Amino acid sequence: MEKNDIFVTYSWDNEEHMKKVVEFVNFLRKSGYEADLDRNIVQNNTAMQFKQMMHEGLSASKVIIVLSEGYKNKAEAFKGGVGVEYRTIIEDIDKNYNKYILVSFDSIDDRVMPMMFSGRYIIDLKKDEKEGFNELFSKLSDERIIELAPVGEKKPIIKKEMIGEFSLSEEKGSSSDVSYKVNIQNQVNNNFEKEAVISMNFGSGITKVRNHK
Repeated sequence: MEKNDIFVTYSWDNEEHMKKVVEFVNFLRKSGYEADLDRNIVQNNTAMQFKQMMHEGLSASKVIIVLSEGYKNKAEAFKGGVGVEYRTIIEDIDKNYNKYILVSFDSIDDRVMPMMFSGRYIIDLKKDEKEGFNELFSKLSDERIIELAPVGEKKPIIKKEMIGEFSLSEEKGSSSDVSYKVNIQNQVNNNFEKEAVISMNFGSGITKVRNHK
């Protein structure tokens, strides 16, 4: 992997925030990613111009943007180094959207979201930490978390509903007429079978009893 394969850009909000960013970059390096940030580049190249450093940083294969209130304020005002980087990023992000990864150390809301990043996906690192930073690593490695099955070669066979022949003739009769006649005949046969004739022999005479149910 080339140097600066992952470049982390952020705002110098305060010492605590800057310290957390340095720890974050160090964590990425320990995790096997060639990550870097401006403070490390500057200390290795004391006479490097800001524009050159920014060009090298944003030329990395992945750029992590750490959002914060300070970053939003400077970005929207196009102020300082953040403003210059922000202008470059918004001109390139739609062409290379897989290159840029938006993250937040704290909450994700309008306080940290620059207007031109609105609607884009942000990784909540505090939440992702509970999952071992699995989402972050998947974005950095371009690996999917969910693997869907390949599309099958054959689709299910759809059962078709049979349609009868169209006819207005009463002689042929419709299917509903035939069904009705069959049902009437079945009822007659059932009633006939239920009519039992019981012959009883009492002496010399025969008594017939009919049972109608």
